[in-house]
Amino acid sequence: MSPPAIHNPFFHVGFIVPDLDAAMEEFQVALGIEWRAPIDPIVPLLGPDGVVEANVYSVYSEGGPPRSSLFSRSPEPRSPATVV
Repeated sequence: MSPPAIHNPFFHVGFIVPDLDAAMEEFQVALGIEWRAPIDPIVPLLGPDGVVEANVYSVYSEGGPPRSSLFSRSPEPRSPATVV
C-alpha cells in the first residue's frame, strides 16, 4: 500500500452560515469544536462585478489541521477604523 499523496491536504474547511454565533454553538454542541475569538475584518472579495470590500464575520476552531471555520456577514456595519 502506498502512502497518501497529500499528508495534510487542507488548512481549514469552511462553512458559510447565516448566523455565526448560532452556528458556533451548534458545532460546539454537536462536534465538540472549541472556537477562537470571532473576527470582523473588511476583506476584498471577487464577484461578478469585480473586487468589492465586505465585512466578513468569521471564526476558526482551535486545533487542527484541518481547522474548521465559519463565515457570515457582519452582524452590523463597521467603519474601517473600528475593525478588530
